[in-house]
Amino acid sequence: MKLELLISRLKSKWALLSAFAAFIFAIVGPIVASPPTLWREAGDVSRLGPFIISIVASMMLSAMLAVKAPARPSTFYLYTGLTIVVLLAYFFVRAEWSCPYSDGRMAIGWDYLPVASDYLNRNPNHSCELLLLDFTGDTDKIWPPAQIGIVWAFLLILYITAISLTAALTVQAMHHLLNAEG
Repeated sequence: MKLELLISRLKSKWALLSAFAAFIFAIVGPIVASPPTLWREAGDVSRLGPFIISIVASMMLSAMLAVKAPARPSTFYLYTGLTIVVLLAYFFVRAEWSCPYSDGRMAIGWDYLPVASDYLNRNPNHSCELLLLDFTGDTDKIWPPAQIGIVWAFLLILYITAISLTAALTVQAMHHLLNAEG
């Protein structure tokens, strides 16, 4: 099969390619770096919500970008830079504002509650992971619940934005390459 024939067939299938890219990144995203959970029992709760939100947001953004005229190289580079910045921000913020617990990560706050503060004064070398283990993953006894909720919501929004931009960038890259050939 000639490359030109393949390219002409692909050009007519942008909606399908957009949906496929969005679906793939929504699946791969949680494997690479899923958003932290909000409470310790959340490990038993399905992660279907963030998964569906990621797919829908990725499909919408990818489809919007796919039906537009091909991006100029400067626009494509802007999308690339924005995607890289958001991905790096997500990984940095996730590392700073969540702690490993069990098989995942849990969102944390920034001010310790008095019980946790006293505990840390007696055990100054405890890491965040050890602190969660000592409190059996009960973050509400360590940080104010409102702070945990704010951090979790911010991380979830950043995660969905990173997944959506990555899917959209993939569609833009395919669109850019196919139109450069054609």
